[in-house]
Amino acid sequence: MNSPHELTQLLDALRALRDGGEPRAALATLTRTRGSTFRRPGTHMLVLHDGRVVCELSGGCPQRDIVARALEVIAHGAPRRVIYNSESGLDVLMEMGCGGELEILIEPLAPAGATAFADSLARCLEARIDAQLATLFAIDGQVIAPQRMVWSAQRVLFDGVDDAATGAVIADACAAHRARGATTQQLASTHGRLDVLIESVQPPHALVVIGSSAAARALLPLSTALGWQTTLVDHDPARLQSPDLPVGLRTLCTTPEQLGWPPCATRRSPTSARSARASGCRACVTPPSSRACGCTPPRGSTSARRRPKKSPWPSPPRSWR
Repeated sequence: MNSPHELTQLLDALRALRDGGEPRAALATLTRTRGSTFRRPGTHMLVLHDGRVVCELSGGCPQRDIVARALEVIAHGAPRRVIYNSESGLDVLMEMGCGGELEILIEPLAPAGATAFADSLARCLEARIDAQLATLFAIDGQVIAPQRMVWSAQRVLFDGVDDAATGAVIADACAAHRARGATTQQLASTHGRLDVLIESVQPPHALVVIGSSAAARALLPLSTALGWQTTLVDHDPARLQSPDLPVGLRTLCTTPEQLGWPPCATRRSPTSARSARASGCRACVTPPSSRACGCTPPRGSTSARRRPKKSPWPSPPRSWR
């Protein structure tokens, strides 16, 4: 499946297409795999009408073939399922060096509401809470226009499923889904056998860099390039306005004594550690000692209380030193 960084890029692109008017694009989703493959189920690739892509699947032969098929889907406006195995598309997989099997769903994004789920999923990533994205794409083996549901914290955040009874079946499957990653399940319903892809979506890693030392600032471009949610904390506002800071970096002007743990002031009002754990904020529940620090942690923190371990060996005589 897509990394949190890739998923953020994908959601931004989907919302940009929607805000720009009638989208002429197709979304390719890896729904099933078997054996050795270049990506896992739940991986998405957005194909624009001019052949450009967002979030590449592989960059090799299968991707070029998928892009060509996606352009056909954009032209005809109907979803299709593409299978690469020993009976179909084997030459493409052999050129890539993969011996496994792939099933890819390609859907046009022209219908109104096809990208409506992106807002709910983006809010989950911003709030740093885990979510599940369910995609119904086939009934009794027949491909349909995908219908999606976003599930988080034991409730439905977005419901794009047409039938209420079918939506209840999918919601129950989301509630029972505990595995990380993505998997396609076959669910029984009054309308037939449902093929539903359920993806577990986690927020990106969070890194809080305290202080503007050379070592601390060297981490900033690395973490932002990895797509981590990065916050720079410093008591000098001039250093926080430096033009060489990476784009998208969060900043917080305060002192270590006033910061407290967790440092959540960059996106919401300060919260207690207990509520941070309940909200699933990984940056908040991470102890201060594991953060990249350019200065001394607050008094009473884990790092401040840590003392070097005493050596089990006796000290040598002073004359040896």
